[in-house]
Amino acid sequence: MDGRLAVRKVKCQGCGEEICSDEDLTDVQYVKTKRGSELFFHTGCMDNVWKHGIC
Repeated sequence: MDGRLAVRKVKCQGCGEEICSDEDLTDVQYVKTKRGSELFFHTGCMDNVWKHGIC
């Protein structure tokens, strides 16, 4: 390996758009639940995350 980290992609749990680890993540929130689930979502999508199931 050359020391670079792999690029990862997840879906925003609020809008369903892809979030890439190599993008600007200043507008991305992260939550780890008591059960160990990890949720990623845009700050503007926060209200939508709790209104529907996991994307």
